[in-house]
This record gives sequence, C-alpha cells and structure tokens, in this order.
Amino acid sequence: MSDNTHNNEEDEINETPAIQQIAPSSVQRLVAGQAITDLSSAVKELVDNAIDAGATRIHIKLYDQGLEGIEVSDNGSGVPSTSRPMMAMKHATSKLRNFDDLYSQTSVAAASNDDSICNNNKNSDGACDTTCAPTLGFRGEALFCLANISRSLTVSTRTSNEENLGEQFAFNTEGQLISNSITKLPRSIGTTVTVKGLFESLPVRRVDLCKRIKPQRMKLMKMMQGYAILCLGTQFNLTDVQSSTSNGKDKSKSKIATSESSKTLEARTASILGTKFLAGLTRMDIDLSSAVKSSGEEETTNNSWKVQGLISHAPTSPHPANARDLQFFSINGRPVDLPSVSRVLGDVWRLFDPTAETKGGGASSSSAGRKRCACVLAFTLPNNMYDVNLSPDKREVLFTEETAMSDLVRNGLMELWSSQSEGKFNANEVESRSNMKSKSSSNNSGKNTNTTKAKDDDEIDNITPKLRRRNADEGSLVTHSNPKRPKEANNINSGLPSVSQPEEGAQQTKEKSVRTQDRDNLNLSSLKKN
Repeated sequence: MSDNTHNNEEDEINETPAIQQIAPSSVQRLVAGQAITDLSSAVKELVDNAIDAGATRIHIKLYDQGLEGIEVSDNGSGVPSTSRPMMAMKHATSKLRNFDDLYSQTSVAAASNDDSICNNNKNSDGACDTTCAPTLGFRGEALFCLANISRSLTVSTRTSNEENLGEQFAFNTEGQLISNSITKLPRSIGTTVTVKGLFESLPVRRVDLCKRIKPQRMKLMKMMQGYAILCLGTQFNLTDVQSSTSNGKDKSKSKIATSESSKTLEARTASILGTKFLAGLTRMDIDLSSAVKSSGEEETTNNSWKVQGLISHAPTSPHPANARDLQFFSINGRPVDLPSVSRVLGDVWRLFDPTAETKGGGASSSSAGRKRCACVLAFTLPNNMYDVNLSPDKREVLFTEETAMSDLVRNGLMELWSSQSEGKFNANEVESRSNMKSKSSSNNSGKNTNTTKAKDDDEIDNITPKLRRRNADEGSLVTHSNPKRPKEANNINSGLPSVSQPEEGAQQTKEKSVRTQDRDNLNLSSLKKN
C-alpha cells in the first residue's frame, strides 16, 4: 500500500504542469498582431516615427496598393549608428525614459535639446516648444511588430555626422539586426523604412487584407488627409506605385500632396479637400483656460490653452454650405479621434437646423438634412489633461475635464453661429418656410384645377367643331372615333380615387350629352325645312 502511494507521488511530481509560459516566438506574434491591425496602422506608425525625427518632408509609397510593399521616406535627423541595432527591438525607444514622461510638460527631446525627436513643433525663435506632446510614438514596438509580421523589414538612414554615405540594413523576425545585411550607399540625411509582404506571417490577416484592400485604403486616405491638414510643419506626399508587366516600368500616381507654401490651416484644407470645401467653413477660436484651471493645472503666461480651426457656417447663415461633413481633430499636433467633441458639435448643429434629423429636410439650403457639421479643429492642452495610451493606434483619447471642455466648446459654437444668424434664431424658421412653400404650391394647384375644369366642360361631349360642321352638312350625328376620357385633376386634388368618376359627375355628363344631341337634331331639322 505504501509502495503505491509513493509511486503516485512520483507520478505527480514528474507530470508536466498544465500552466506553462508561452514560447517567446509565439508571444511576439500575438503581441505584434495587436499593435499593427491593418494597412493604415502600419503606415501611421512609420509616419509618426518620421515626424518625431523632425522631418519636414515625408514621402509614402504604396506598392500594388500596399499589398506588395510600403515605403516611408523622410528628411529627418536620421538614426545614429550606435542606436541602429536597437531600432526593431521590443520596447526600445529614444522618446521617453519612464512612464511619467508621457504626461510631462517637458519632453525627453526638449530636456536633451535633441531636435530630432521634438515632434516638429517650434516656437517663433526656432527652439523646441516644450508644451507640445512629448512624441507621437512612445511604446517602442512599431518596428518590432512590423519585422515580426512581415516578409522583410529594411531600413536605410544617414545622419549629419556621416559624409555622403549612409547605411542600409535588414532585421529578422525577432527584431535583431542582420549583421551581414549592412551595406553603404549614397543618400541624403534622413531615413527610409521599407516593409514588404505585410501580414504574411499571419495567414488569416493576410487574406483579410487582400479581400478588404479597398476599404482599408479608404481608411488610410482619410487618416493621411488628417495628417496632411493638421501637421502644418511637414509636407506630405502619398504615391501609388503599380508594377507593369508589359514594359517593366512602374506606374506612379500621386494621391495626396502638399506644397511648401501651404503653411496655414486654410491653405492645407484647400490643397487637400478643395476650395469648395474651404468656402463652406469659417474660423473658430475658443479659450479653454477655465477648463485647465478646474483641472488644477497652473495657467502659464506663455501658452494659451484653446481650440482653434475651421468649422461649417451656421445652417441659418447665408454663406454657402459646400463642405462635406468631414471632421478632423488633433491635440498638441497629434491627429486623433474625438467622438465626444463630435457629439457636442452635432447637438449644437441640430439646434440651429431642425431638419438635420430628417433626410432632405425640405429646406432650401444645401446643408439641410446633414446631421453634423464639417470641421478641422486643433486643441492645445497640457499633456496631463488627456491620455492617449488607451488603444494600439493611440487615436482614442480620454480627457480629465471632458464636461468642462464640452461646455466651453458648446457655448463658443452657439455664440459663433448666433452671430452668423445676426443674433436671431427662430427654431421653427425652416418649418415656416416649408409651410409657405406648400401654401404657394396649393394656390398654383387650385388655378390649374380651374383651368382644367373649364377645358373639360368644353370637351365633355367629345365633339370637335369640325365634327359639328359635318353633322350639319350630312344630317347625321358623328362622334370622335377615339373619345378622350375626362381629365381627373379635380378628383386628384380632392383626394378622391382617380380610377372612376363619382355617380353625380357621371350623371352630369350623361345629361350634357343628351342636351347636345337634342340641339344637333334641332339644327338638322331646320336645315331640312330650308
């Protein structure tokens, strides 16, 4: 008995535990699939890195719509040679040293006087603006994830310390630099990252990318429009490169492009979305200092906490409403999604335009029936008043004083749109105009009905003047071979069915026919006597 007990204890000791650590290679692929979710997120991470490097020009190339490859080139500071082996290592970054740096007013770049990671935000003296967001990226996982889920990841870079020649090198799926891949090549100062075969190590994700490439590209274009409009310190160029099998030459087509001269929000908006879109917008500037005070943040004299940008004219304004209901937001230079602010804008819009709840609305303005306004708004806030460390793409934002900010935005927008309506707003204005239009249509309809009735009285017997003369000459009664049916405008206007006449109307028609026949017979008898 004791021997059996001893053997059972040994078996339990030798038994493999059910809970074990996942293999590192599998963990990497699981994590990588969460950080890079689609085509737009892959491009976004590379663009954020370029902006953090102080780039003033960023060129994005999509090979075969992005299915074959993605290439992002910039003219930033480049990557120092000592940092290159760590570029694609997980959680390795130059952008912050500890968690508190994420919410600090002074970024790592400003503290170290490193312009290469200053988020391209400069003040009037050309120095780094320490009130900007520390950096767009901060987790140090973008290149690691791209190396893990793609066929290949290649980087070429050059700094100002290197004369004429830079380096090109590749990384394996573990994020380690492949030593024998390092080559020297001539290039300008900056960095180029090339990703080939996105999601090829995740078969299901790859199939989904190929099937849904059109909606994913639409999402990418909308995202890049926001970057091109709101990141005023950087020029953007997005190009489609389609490989050609006939002559072996690739075909390039520019999709998004901004010029060096377009440095204002108005110029960028017109360049990306068109002058008609810009014509439907007006300037907006709202002070958010009171919300900053309520959060306990000390107000500084050098900075103005505010939201400024462009927004649609009031629905009751005489200005044209040509702007589509596109909305773009940024916080301290970071393009983000702000559904809470969008809801506030929509609520105020519907107050000024009651027809926004219905499709069409019946109003004469081209903005009628739209549920929300168009806008391009840039928020300037202390870094500790919002949190972007919520979603993998860092586009979701949480505010510490969301209610106070929403009230300020609502009140400022009400004041702006009320002034465009000359300070007067009648909630039933659109409805009143619609009623007037309906009344006018009803009067015109009544006139048409009377005209139709008179004409019907003349033709009710279906005998034309020419046939009347024939009857008189020949002494017989001839009617139209294909008599016209009486028009039924009266029936339609009165709401009666148009398929048949009422009995009273039919009786009147019959009596008129009898009278007409008697009159014709009398005329015929007179002719015979003569």
